[in-house]
Amino acid sequence: MSLLSLRRRALEFGESIFLEQHGRKPDEAEKRVLVDQVQRDLGSRGRLLATKAPGFFTDEALVYLAVEHALSTGRETIVLTCDADVEEQFFKLLWLINTHYRGHLLANQFVGHELDFETYPVPDELVDDVRGAFEPHDAFIIERHPDMIELLPRDYHFVGISCLNAGTYFTQLSFGAEREMIEVLRVKDKTGGYSTDRLGGRNMYASIHPLITGRGHDCAAVGFDRRKNVGPKGASVSMIDFAQALSPVEQLAHIVPTPEAEMDR
Repeated sequence: MSLLSLRRRALEFGESIFLEQHGRKPDEAEKRVLVDQVQRDLGSRGRLLATKAPGFFTDEALVYLAVEHALSTGRETIVLTCDADVEEQFFKLLWLINTHYRGHLLANQFVGHELDFETYPVPDELVDDVRGAFEPHDAFIIERHPDMIELLPRDYHFVGISCLNAGTYFTQLSFGAEREMIEVLRVKDKTGGYSTDRLGGRNMYASIHPLITGRGHDCAAVGFDRRKNVGPKGASVSMIDFAQALSPVEQLAHIVPTPEAEMDR
């Protein structure tokens, strides 16, 4: 819920940066420029949420509790809404959980088999940046399969989760979840936001997009990440989690069409 609620504060973050740079708050014309910048950086979906009042985060609570209920009980769960914001947050939440679940599984494979993985150092400009994602020690990039299907368990328990939006247009988003995904939520509850508790305080990421590594494609990574506290109970979010929550990065791999596929189309 903390990650989802950050999406409503993108414009606030932009105004804070403006204040830091200019020593004053933006005027109305400058606020409109900031809104346009949010759309350029975060897309129309990011602007949609950033220009809404924060409210009481009921949308975020609704979609999280629906997903948790499905994973906990194994019962098909449907969210009914007339609000595009609910549908948007539902979509983002499932991408985050799906990606963090793969990070959790990758960490399980990595422990005790580190030499089986192709790894690379994180570029110096990233670890030397005091606002960067990782602390400057024991952080490295991991080569992994583009879609990471091989990480998923062969034996799993399926549960369907859907969001039906009966607003201006009727739309439906459906996700085929594995009940085993509840484990990453339990680990996050135990650790205050990490995807794994098996790496001695380091975190594992199945995807570090939009972080630029110079390798030309998305990669996994492990390291001691820089984090910000959210709320009074010890939970925290990392810089990568923060960027992925705000940015439209909902891909696990870039699919390059083959010549045969182009001919079939």
